[in-house]
Amino acid sequence: MVKSSNKIKDPLRVVPHAQGFHFYTAVGDYCGVSACSLEEFANALQYVCSEAIVFHFERGDFQNWIRDVIGDAELAQSIDDIKMCERHLAADSCRKELVDAVRVRILQLEVQKGPPFFGERERKKHVNPVRANRLQGVSKTKPVIEKYGPILGAT
Repeated sequence: MVKSSNKIKDPLRVVPHAQGFHFYTAVGDYCGVSACSLEEFANALQYVCSEAIVFHFERGDFQNWIRDVIGDAELAQSIDDIKMCERHLAADSCRKELVDAVRVRILQLEVQKGPPFFGERERKKHVNPVRANRLQGVSKTKPVIEKYGPILGAT
């Protein structure tokens, strides 16, 4: 695993495939799914097999990759705070919490980052409509927005 350097990293960037997160169900048993960004990671979490989620969650691999490669200690801590009750019964619940945590963090980072080189008036014209809908609770992440909306500044 690549250790973080002192340089500030953009957590929304795409990393090279070699530094991506590669999902396994056991040591040496690659399940064919990789992610090279937080967006890809959130998408992969939705369809990767439960065994891979349990395997990586119990080892702390998600948190380590997010902290050391992506450079987002805050999201890594949020994932650390998710608890898995019973091994396989809680895998889908854990999956949902992981996806929610990553999606909310992506939204937070996008809001913080904002579009480059625009003033506030220009920014409103260039907002990504899909992201804007998510912030307004119009997408399938409505429960996430209801839970985390105050953090994001969405109502």
